Amino acid sequence: MKKFNAFELIGIGVAIYLVCLIFGAISKHIFSFDVDVLSASATLFAAVVAMLLFNDWREPHNAQRIHEERKDIINAIKSFRTNFYNFINHIDTMVEAAKTRDESYCKEYIELETKLLNDLDDYLDCCIFTR
Repeated sequence: MKKFNAFELIGIGVAIYLVCLIFGAISKHIFSFDVDVLSASATLFAAVVAMLLFNDWREPHNAQRIHEERKDIINAIKSFRTNFYNFINHIDTMVEAAKTRDESYCKEYIELETKLLNDLDDYLDCCIFTR
C-alpha cells in the first residue's frame, strides 16, 4: 500500500473538511439542520487515517515471514547436502569394506540413510509450507 506523507494527509483532511462543509451548507439551507462541520470532518478523517494505517503492518510482517521461511529452507538444504555427502562417502567405504567382509558398516549405512531421508522430509515440509 502507498505510504502517505504529511502533505498528502493534510490534503485529504482539507478535502474531507470541504466535503463536510458542502454537505453541511446544503443540509442547513434545505432541511434547516444545524451541522457541526468540524466534528463531522474530524470523525471522517480519523476513519480514513485508521483505514490507511491498518494495512501498514502487512508488508513488514510478510517480509519477516518470507525471511524466516528462507532461512529454514537454506538450513534444510545445508543439512541435506552434508548428510548426502556423508552417505556417499560411507557407500564408498562400504564398497571397500565389502571386499574385506566388514559388517559394521551396515548399521551405519541404515543410520545415514535415515538421516538423509529425514532431512529430505524436512526440506519438503519447508517447500510445502511456503506455497
